[in-house]
Amino acid sequence: MEEKIRDATAVLGQAQMAYAQESYLWADMPANSDILFDVGQSQQKLAAAQKANDQQAASAWEAQHKFQRRLLRVVESQADDSGLTPSIVASYEAAATFKNLVGVVTAQQFHQYLSTPASRSEIKQRIKEKFSSADCAETYELLDESATRVGRVGGKESRACLVRFLRDFLTLRRDLRSYHLMQKAMSQIQLLEDPNHLKLSKANNTLNEFLAAKEEGAVSRTVIGHMILKADVRGSTTITAALRKQGLNPASHFSLNFFTPINALLETYGAGKVFIEGDAVILSIMEYAEASEQHMSVARACGLARQLLDVVQLQNVACRKAGLPELELGIGLVYSTEAPAYLFDGETPIMISSAIGKADRTSSCSWMLRKQRSQPGARAATQLNVEVYEIPEGDPLRGEKGEVELRYNVNGIELDAAGFEKLKLEISLQSFEMPVVGAPDPVTFYAGRFPDTKGTMHRLVVREGRIRFFDRQSDSGGKENGQVFYEIVANEQLITAASERLKMESTAMSMPVFGFKPSQAPRP
Repeated sequence: MEEKIRDATAVLGQAQMAYAQESYLWADMPANSDILFDVGQSQQKLAAAQKANDQQAASAWEAQHKFQRRLLRVVESQADDSGLTPSIVASYEAAATFKNLVGVVTAQQFHQYLSTPASRSEIKQRIKEKFSSADCAETYELLDESATRVGRVGGKESRACLVRFLRDFLTLRRDLRSYHLMQKAMSQIQLLEDPNHLKLSKANNTLNEFLAAKEEGAVSRTVIGHMILKADVRGSTTITAALRKQGLNPASHFSLNFFTPINALLETYGAGKVFIEGDAVILSIMEYAEASEQHMSVARACGLARQLLDVVQLQNVACRKAGLPELELGIGLVYSTEAPAYLFDGETPIMISSAIGKADRTSSCSWMLRKQRSQPGARAATQLNVEVYEIPEGDPLRGEKGEVELRYNVNGIELDAAGFEKLKLEISLQSFEMPVVGAPDPVTFYAGRFPDTKGTMHRLVVREGRIRFFDRQSDSGGKENGQVFYEIVANEQLITAASERLKMESTAMSMPVFGFKPSQAPRP
């Protein structure tokens, strides 16, 4: 019971605080005190309206004046009952005269002398103890003159002081509130001096630099989105072992046939290296708010992915000639609308982005699907390199390592749904259907063109694939689940067929349509 009472009391307190803040919002503007209490101002406005013979304005100001007088009488009565009025009058007298008493009495003592007659003897005694009697006479005179002026203040002057105090009090309240807000805001700002902290904050776009006119500094750019390309390289360990067996240097082989060609492509597509090793390549393309004309990260990542496949195919040609195993790729492309975060390993920045993990999944290939496809006669030859399957409920594979999908990605490129939506904003895509070897039904494609950073135009064909439920007994993979995935087509034959299909459709649309009237119909 006591706990319930405490909880109810806490809820009530919060509700009362919220109500007080809401109902007291008028006090946030000091000018409202004039509207509520300044009877002198409304009286002047009323007189001016009457002089101008403006009956409507005079009536309004008269009602305002009556309202203010009633409200001010209530406030004045409460101030008198609480003994606040003498203190208010004394405060304004003290503010005007205290400059002549600095060093003799404190501001608090002076205000107390004016507002509380009973304290005057004690204050004079303190002054006498501090200074000689000759020096005190002039001070006593100043104190008594001020006290006399406070005592002579009548009802009208006292009322004017009260109105002034209300305005000043609301001003102080507003300024204190602004001060606390500023303190709260300032507490969230940290001035950095450590070079490592500066570097880390700048990399994560949390550093605000305020440079003087004569200071020079690199202009920072604001990342508003980024594209991640993950290439899962398979077979590098086998090639390395075969090269060592032949007495060859694996580092030189991969450098000349893999890493050097990849590095040469980065500038053309505006990409940067995130991580490159023998079995994994992670690249990124950033989009900056300051360069809106360059917001083509998805299209260029698609083009770069195709180039990576070409690099591997050229290396495989050399491998076949040398009797070496071949490499295989699975590429995943993922777009994020956020800026990545960074941490540093010494001078090396390490990117942190959820897109990297997702790209890792889209570039992967299930060993089970690979094994099924490798069985003789398991499935007819196909021009498609990517397939996605949903693991049905109840299947032991579902939920393993948090996965609910299986992927087949052998020398293929999968683009995530967010990336495809962004691609539609970057370039004009033309959709069409076309039969494909290995697909039971016509497949939907999207085609378009995009420029790289040097202005060279490239063709791009995207296949819209259907996700199916994984079925070990079905050669086609199972029934469709109503969802789709996107494959960037890398098969040159399929790209050529798509281009020819588009040309045929374009020609058919541009051909004139001929018709005959019944009387002009040609004879057989």
